[in-house]
Amino acid sequence: MCIPSNRRWAEALRHTLRRVYDPTTRMPVPWLLSGDAALNLQGVRVEPHDVLEFRAISPFAAAYFAQLMRPHEAPETTATIVYRRGGNVPPSEGWRSNIHQRVVAWSLGGKATWLGRWLVDDVTVEVSYVRSVHPDPVAMALARREEPRRVRFENMDVPVVPLEHLLVEAVQRNHTEQSQRIMSVLRAAGYDNHLLRRAATGLPEEKSGRLVRLLEFNVIS
Repeated sequence: MCIPSNRRWAEALRHTLRRVYDPTTRMPVPWLLSGDAALNLQGVRVEPHDVLEFRAISPFAAAYFAQLMRPHEAPETTATIVYRRGGNVPPSEGWRSNIHQRVVAWSLGGKATWLGRWLVDDVTVEVSYVRSVHPDPVAMALARREEPRRVRFENMDVPVVPLEHLLVEAVQRNHTEQSQRIMSVLRAAGYDNHLLRRAATGLPEEKSGRLVRLLEFNVIS
């Protein structure tokens, strides 16, 4: 994948991977690139803009990621709010990982989240681990024990959340335009029907069946 080097998010991803890529060359892979950056690197026409998302396989992996990102922590002189561990208050949008709290954790609405967040080249970089009572297609991709999907970026084979799982996530969130773009790329690549059905396991039967039929009958151009 060739991305113009003047794009801020690409430069931020390059700098982030220089710190967190090495552990991903081993198994199990501790985190996958997710969100719009993972879509872009797999050929979907979306721009990550201001946030790069990574999803970790465990709270310990999220903490490991945070240790590697220490050079990008908020300076000690920055005023920070320390959130109570295990509370039900998510951090504010302005919160950044710092020496006092590199990963913040909270639980709300049947979902527990561990989050680290940094500013790299004026782009927000986040790592999260999510444990939820609700179906989570990205968590399903992380739970697989086989070799993860990888894409080439800056001479690195970056592990990413597969398109079929990102498609299910977009459908869950009712992101119609993004769903259409992902489906178009999947069809052009000759998607594996079995993989799509496995990724859609968490969706209600009616919605997952409709999703597969849309691809099978080429309804969306």
